[in-house]
Amino acid sequence: MALSINGERVEDGFSEQVRRQLADQHGSGNGIPEWEALGKDIETFARDMVIAQVLIRQEAAANGPSVPSKDIDQEMKRIREEHESKEAYQERLREAGIEVLAGVLDAEARWLHAGHLLRVTEGRPFVQLKLAVSADGLIAPGAGGKQRFVGVEWNRSLAPGATAAFGFCAER
Repeated sequence: MALSINGERVEDGFSEQVRRQLADQHGSGNGIPEWEALGKDIETFARDMVIAQVLIRQEAAANGPSVPSKDIDQEMKRIREEHESKEAYQERLREAGIEVLAGVLDAEARWLHAGHLLRVTEGRPFVQLKLAVSADGLIAPGAGGKQRFVGVEWNRSLAPGATAAFGFCAER
């Protein structure tokens, strides 16, 4: 059942996404999950997190931040630099009473920014090819018939001497 928060409809998919992220995070960590420590089940905890996020966003939209984002970013950077690790920084925030939930939507963010991340970390573009392949591994070249696309030889047929290191070239 979708939530309605101050007249804003929040679809079940968002709550389910938060619940899955919480479950995934706990699956990779140790200790008692935060929701159990608070005496809640994961669904209730996820719903409470969604409500809090929506209320904060609504409040910020209604009143607007009084401090420019640039100043907030500079101060957060200064505080982060005071700590020897990300974990120490997060612990300081927790000690100050700030709820820290690290890695939320991490996999989704990495996927959305794959092109930038690969360019920065590996110096290569992100290439994604979508095609339908028959059971025998062939695809139609467009005018009918079948065409086999196989690694290095196919690369050479498209661009002689310019074989791509990542497998095959999809540009003609």
